Amino acid sequence: LEKNGLPLPLTLDLPRVRAALEKHHGNITHAADELGVWKPYLSVLLRDKGLRDWAKELREKSGSPATGRPRRQPSV
Repeated sequence: LEKNGLPLPLTLDLPRVRAALEKHHGNITHAADELGVWKPYLSVLLRDKGLRDWAKELREKSGSPATGRPRRQPSV
């Protein structure tokens, strides 16, 4: 989205942020890459806008670990 020919800051363009997170199944690193921002910036934005738990749910629904770290396989 643009206003006066300039891109809106992500804080005002939450639909774009949500779309990137949905596309990447809640993966904040990949969504940040797509949006052209640093992961820590996006993480803070998600926390401030109350979207961090939503992103976590997306990761869990896709079968990805909630922390982004690989899950350890149980020993047999």
